[in-house]
Amino acid sequence: MFRVVTIAATLLLSIPSFAQSHSAIDSARSSYGKNLFFDQSFLAFYGRITKSGDESVFGAREATWTGSGIRDGIGIEMYKFIHLAFYHTHIDQESKGGALEHFNGSELSGEVTFSFSSPMGNLGFGAGVFGGQVNMQNVDKTSRFAGTGRVTNISWNYFLTSSLSLMLRVERADGNYSQSSGDTGVESFEMTRDGFAAGFKLWL
Repeated sequence: MFRVVTIAATLLLSIPSFAQSHSAIDSARSSYGKNLFFDQSFLAFYGRITKSGDESVFGAREATWTGSGIRDGIGIEMYKFIHLAFYHTHIDQESKGGALEHFNGSELSGEVTFSFSSPMGNLGFGAGVFGGQVNMQNVDKTSRFAGTGRVTNISWNYFLTSSLSLMLRVERADGNYSQSSGDTGVESFEMTRDGFAAGFKLWL
């Protein structure tokens, strides 16, 4: 999937007019002061979860998961270099193995990104922390979990106009969750997730 996106983006940006358009808009933006932005994107991810607890109840200790989510955010850009942002992400995922397990919930995150301008689109390198609550359903049993983690990402931002830009992002998230209630037999779990997001930003 990442390879397809990379090839498509490379072909698109090989057209000179696309690079010139982004470069002209980005150069015209002020390097002083602050710019507010709103962010919305669709997230697809793949990951692994390692569970702790009563294996006689929940079955396999490790599971591979796939899922998707919608992320909404608000942030501020300073000097066309530093981005500080807060995000809310709704996630929905299910096990790829034989277990009939399903997760849904939400995460709140705070991130800082360092953005570097280029004619082909601005490249960002970011990191942050998140906290979340998720519900796990395993056949007829349900548990609720709360946890925290960290996320790192690389993003690409392309200006279509001075107030609208397209965004692509790859990320890795690692987290630890503990059960707050429920009867699935899972007391806690560790999560590693690799994701790809595509969306847009509105700039004010």
